Amino acid sequence: MSKPGYKLFISTTIALSILMALTGLWAGGTIAFADPSITPGTACPLSFGKYSVSLDSTEMEGKVDRPVLIRLKLSPYPAPSGFFYSTMADVLKRPEGPEPEILPGDREIQIRCLTPGDYRLLIKVNLIAKSSCGGAKARILKEQQVVLHIQ
Repeated sequence: MSKPGYKLFISTTIALSILMALTGLWAGGTIAFADPSITPGTACPLSFGKYSVSLDSTEMEGKVDRPVLIRLKLSPYPAPSGFFYSTMADVLKRPEGPEPEILPGDREIQIRCLTPGDYRLLIKVNLIAKSSCGGAKARILKEQQVVLHIQ
């Protein structure tokens, strides 16, 4: 006569064994990737892949109330499927007066300064992965200071 719960225990053990064998976890197995240069744990574009970001210039001139465009060269462009680039500009230093208007974009950031003077900005570019489950992960690709001289 079998003990209560014994059949459930055996069924669960068999199911877990099959699952572990299918995922390569049984006896320390590994998962094979199509590209032999990619090792396990590095296949995600956030941790694998060559990305480059460069700016046309880190010192620019502009006029009051006229947009200054900070152009970004992103490679590869567009981002891999399921990923996107995020650009931001933080104002580190500015003259007295209203804050500059900042409009970020994926290959350029538009800055409109309403007061003459020198502005120091921190430009940040990230690679973002957004899953279908609502989560998100990011990789910092570039942080660069830019100086704007506005007349």
